[in-house]
Amino acid sequence: MTKGKKVPSKTSQKAKATSTKKSPTSAAAKTKAAGKGAAVSKASAQDRKLAADLSKLVKQLDKMEIAFLIKQAKTMLSNKKVRESIQARSEVVKTRTVSTNILAPRPLNHSKVEIVQAKDKSSFVIVIDTVRNFMSRDEMRKLVKLCHAAEDANDGASRLFSWMTRNRSDIVKNSEISGSSDEALKTLWNMVVETYTTS
Repeated sequence: MTKGKKVPSKTSQKAKATSTKKSPTSAAAKTKAAGKGAAVSKASAQDRKLAADLSKLVKQLDKMEIAFLIKQAKTMLSNKKVRESIQARSEVVKTRTVSTNILAPRPLNHSKVEIVQAKDKSSFVIVIDTVRNFMSRDEMRKLVKLCHAAEDANDGASRLFSWMTRNRSDIVKNSEISGSSDEALKTLWNMVVETYTTS
């Protein structure tokens, strides 16, 4: 008697089919991981391009211009840390319900303005409370001329806000200047016209 071939049971066939079928979840995870890897690679390429562009520009600058660029970079880092500190304190306030008045970040004092001049007079720093804003000599000359052309504090503040919005929006952002009537601008205008001349 010839033995017939053994026919797999329906249960085993179903189990085999199930084991070979790809999981939608694992496929989606692989796709997501691949997309994330591509994004990281793209960001790295952009970082390398920016670094290369900066290196090329630096080679075209003289020592004084490079020194000013370094000061600007340090100021940006300092202001970034201030913003991060304020943001961190703000997040703490959101997650706590007790002692919120103590933890809330202190707003900048816009009546506290100072102008610091470099020893070689090549640059200036406009300090609004704790925020330091570096200005080149040429930028400072423009501000002095602009301030002396204004009729009063309100006009001066408006002119300063317009100039900063067009040329130095980082000052407006970092110093939390609310608008053309901000107290910091009026204080700065008064300090400039009393301290500097256009000659």
